[in-house]
Amino acid sequence: MIVRTPNLNEASQIAKCLLPAIEDIFKEFLATTDHVKVLGVLTQLVSSQDSQYSYQNCLVAVVDNQIVGAVCFYDGADLPQLRLPVLNFIRQYFNPSFNPEDETSSGEIYIDSIGVLPSFRGKGIGGFLLNHLIEEKVHKQGKTLGLLVEQENEKAEILYHRFGFSRVGEKMLVGKVMHHLQIRPYSVL
Repeated sequence: MIVRTPNLNEASQIAKCLLPAIEDIFKEFLATTDHVKVLGVLTQLVSSQDSQYSYQNCLVAVVDNQIVGAVCFYDGADLPQLRLPVLNFIRQYFNPSFNPEDETSSGEIYIDSIGVLPSFRGKGIGGFLLNHLIEEKVHKQGKTLGLLVEQENEKAEILYHRFGFSRVGEKMLVGKVMHHLQIRPYSVL
């Protein structure tokens, strides 16, 4: 398995990987329950060059020349500019009152979503992607990584704790209480 940066032509594959991780929240964003519509919108946003879901903000896991997992991340300070095209698109075509809370801010590299194709789950691919990000961003670059986990998703939070994340607070996102987790570089005294 390798981790690499994707290209524009791989947007639909990336969207298929990310969809299981964010489908429920996207259904809230779009005010729909239509799976096909959600996948289409996500694919369009991944195809863009200036949105928080852009392929340019992703890494992919590849097995036998097939993209089987993806992680979308960006500097939290960039959220306002990266979210603007998402806001405009969703407000124009789906939900005029769409106004989500900010899930990140300056001071962290935010893991927006991480997903693995259903047929490849349970094989350590998500953990491989997460370890790659931790190694690159935290250990090599000295950055803080952050993410949100739904309050009810104890299994996910336990998993992230195993990777070294700690709970640093709570945030609201589309009306749900989310635990804010971070992993920071080790400080040398």
